[in-house]
Amino acid sequence: MANTVRLTDDSVPELEILLGDNAAELLTAALAEADGTPKAVRISQVRYVPGKSVTVQYRCDVVWADGSTTREIYVASAGIAVPDDVLVIGDDATQIALWRYPNDPFLPGLATGADPEKVRQLLSQLGVTTDVVRLRTRAYRPGRRAVIEAKATNARVFLKIVRPARVGNLQAIHASMTDSVQIPQSLGWSEESGLVVLQAMPGKTLRKAIESRTKKLPTGGQLSAMLDQIPAGFNNEVLSARSRAADHARVLAAV
Repeated sequence: MANTVRLTDDSVPELEILLGDNAAELLTAALAEADGTPKAVRISQVRYVPGKSVTVQYRCDVVWADGSTTREIYVASAGIAVPDDVLVIGDDATQIALWRYPNDPFLPGLATGADPEKVRQLLSQLGVTTDVVRLRTRAYRPGRRAVIEAKATNARVFLKIVRPARVGNLQAIHASMTDSVQIPQSLGWSEESGLVVLQAMPGKTLRKAIESRTKKLPTGGQLSAMLDQIPAGFNNEVLSARSRAADHARVLAAV
């Protein structure tokens, strides 16, 4: 695995391991009991909080004992408390938690959302009868959230998975704002698994519109008018970019 950046943090000694060449050895040790050997290990995402924690997502090909090869996603994390049943590798100086996608210990609904048969059953409960469901992971932030697109013959929905403690607020946002703002309608949700089934809406995201260099972009006034549609008294818990400036500065200074 090619190392692209070398960072050190006395409060997070695992940082050098997870971003360095030893990460492949870590996955090798973790896969040994399952008779798997990782190949072509590469970093696909890093979440680093200076002085506190680091979470790294890896993509790799795993060669199994029967000779088959599968493409897998593994996540290694340090500095974050994990449930007792999560694999932890290390010694007195370093402690690294490791899990395989979609078995995220903080997102119990992810294993359901990533299983075509379970999603088919979920759609059936919502009144959609289908034999085949195709899934595509649109976003995955380990331990925080995930978005999976589910396509059936006669339906298309998005499954948003968050920590169970946060799903009630997410559901309330969609329920309270659907009549006022053009946001996806919630078709159903599970408090236990932290999963919300959201309506698929037509159109192109603002990000895609910008990336495609189209001239048909909304004006500043149009974007501002959309904010005016939000119901009075609505409490948005998302931190603004301004309030996170100090956090971003610390990361930039470390890099």
